[in-house]
Amino acid sequence: MDQLIHVEVLSRTGDVAQRVPLASLPATIGRAYDNDVIIDDPFVAPHHLRIERLEDGNLHVVDLGSRNGLYLTHPKRRVAEAIIGGDDRIRIGHTVLRFRSRDWQVPAEESDPSAEGWRSPLVTALALTAYLVLLGLHTYSATIEDFQPARLLAGLPFALLVPAVWSGIWAAIGRLASGRASFFGHCTIILAGATTAFVVEPLLKLAAFAFSLPALAAESVIAIAFIIGAVLFGHLRLVTRLRPPILIAASAAVVILAVTATQINSWLESRDDVNQISTMNNLYPPFLRVAPGETPEEFIQGTRELEKPLLKQRDSAP
Repeated sequence: MDQLIHVEVLSRTGDVAQRVPLASLPATIGRAYDNDVIIDDPFVAPHHLRIERLEDGNLHVVDLGSRNGLYLTHPKRRVAEAIIGGDDRIRIGHTVLRFRSRDWQVPAEESDPSAEGWRSPLVTALALTAYLVLLGLHTYSATIEDFQPARLLAGLPFALLVPAVWSGIWAAIGRLASGRASFFGHCTIILAGATTAFVVEPLLKLAAFAFSLPALAAESVIAIAFIIGAVLFGHLRLVTRLRPPILIAASAAVVILAVTATQINSWLESRDDVNQISTMNNLYPPFLRVAPGETPEEFIQGTRELEKPLLKQRDSAP
């Protein structure tokens, strides 16, 4: 049987911070320099743990009388000794350890975002073109006065400056965190997010008009929040080596906080003005409407039906 094993010291995020090969057992783990595996943790004893192999091939770990003990992580409990195997982890002090044999199967390599083709200047130029075209259409559709192209051109420097500054900030963070700036990659991410927002928001408002569902337009902030979360995930993926599930959780937390704050603010504003009515301010041609409409006669009849309980309540008032 192959005796070689690797002792892995895991970081707080579960990544391998240190890997020590052991060609023979038994071996000891602790802070002292005469150990086979030296752990730089003040809560680990000078000689904290002994690891040995049993006759059946399993690994056996024994606490050497340390003050802070030996813990299994799943389920979490303190033990004096334990038989470990597979993906079992143990904790000594504030350090989590995992043991691997030489034939342990590792997963396939992950996709390297720094080597993906979408980070090229050409892709950024295409994303910029789509962003400017949709921005112009969005500005034109939102204009109720006579459209003047000069106004659109006047806002062009600001429309270019915002994504450039945003990408520059993330590029600086990436240079400090991982040694890669990836300016064009960050540009593509923010431009793609803005372009998607320019498509999604009008479609939601159009659907709200067509199917007579104003809630779709009112809650478009949730769709925009998802887009922001995807953009944030893309930026974080370029500037850090953390695993995608951790990045997704961090992005989701930001989105949830942002949406919650927005909804609370809207609720507080509605309380301040009880007469505030949520209406749609977009005008679309009638042929886009799918939901059946009401004739003027039906609308007037509906208002009369609302009038009856009000008159009854007025007559019964003292």
